Amino acid sequence: MATANPGKSLKKIFKSKAEKEAAEANALLKEGLKAMQLSDTGDTTYKSPTDTYIMDVGDERHTVTPMSLKEIKIQALVKVLLDWVNDVVSVRRIIVRDIVDDFFDGQVLSEFIEILFEIEQPFQSTIAQSVISQRSKLTWSLDEVHKRLNLNPKECPWSVEEIHKKNPLVIIHLLVALARFFNIPQTLPTNVSVQVSVIKMSPDGTFEYSTTREEITGGDTSAVSYGPTKDVFDQLFNERNDRIDVVRKSLTFFVNKKLNIMNIEITNVETEFQSGIYLIYLMCILEGYFIPFGLYHETPLNFDQKLENMYFAFKLIEEAGISLKRTKADEVVHGDVKSVMRVLYSIFTKYGKSST
Repeated sequence: MATANPGKSLKKIFKSKAEKEAAEANALLKEGLKAMQLSDTGDTTYKSPTDTYIMDVGDERHTVTPMSLKEIKIQALVKVLLDWVNDVVSVRRIIVRDIVDDFFDGQVLSEFIEILFEIEQPFQSTIAQSVISQRSKLTWSLDEVHKRLNLNPKECPWSVEEIHKKNPLVIIHLLVALARFFNIPQTLPTNVSVQVSVIKMSPDGTFEYSTTREEITGGDTSAVSYGPTKDVFDQLFNERNDRIDVVRKSLTFFVNKKLNIMNIEITNVETEFQSGIYLIYLMCILEGYFIPFGLYHETPLNFDQKLENMYFAFKLIEEAGISLKRTKADEVVHGDVKSVMRVLYSIFTKYGKSST
């Protein structure tokens, strides 16, 4: 049964004002270009987002200005990303010439994601002809990215809608995030930013316009892997092993004190947390809830089932307010001791004091 949608009538009102606002936007953009002493050449005509979008009150849309895409730094970044993408997809005889035109329909992007994460996409046809199939491929691709990079979709600058509408800014953001995650051999240019137009729907149904610089890459001077900065565990593993043993014993004591309630005793943190089961049990004990057995693999039979358990455990940990941004689920499943200890230490920092 259909339900009333109060926002629907508002959308119609706002959409009816689009043509009037477009003229104002054109004038604003020309004034901005003149103020910045930029040449008013090329396709600088602003197209109202309501040509293709219906905006609600408070909605914002960021669009990179055409002149900004011609800046040397952004062109250098796009070239690096394009070279990397072509290196990856060359195994399937695919050539990507434009990251926007070749990625917007999801066909090449889904192939790219499939190769990167060594997974298989659930689509019969390799050609995304209809809009529905295109959006399905985009949805699957972004879901895999969010899951494997441990990202909250609501906090990401990209979306299915924006990619399908050929927004170059969000596609660049997506590729930069993937490049950092995989520590690509190519060097990403530092301090890359672009000029963006920000359009916001105000409560009275009019559009508010502004311009700003949006950062794409920061000022990491290492620029080799663009990985995260070193933390205490990076320093710890570069120093004497006896300190690592002390931390390992302390964390083992902490988890055993909790898991002993279930008659579980950990002797090797690197291997015994690989299945994700004990992390799930640990969070159940610490947070005081029960997880039905059908929500995870109680006796995982392969790597994929262990990884599903680990994703579920990470979700429970993050829902408890613990950040795991520096740790990847697959690293814990592989038994990477630094990753395992990072997870356990993150849990310990929240619950450790109450157990002493």
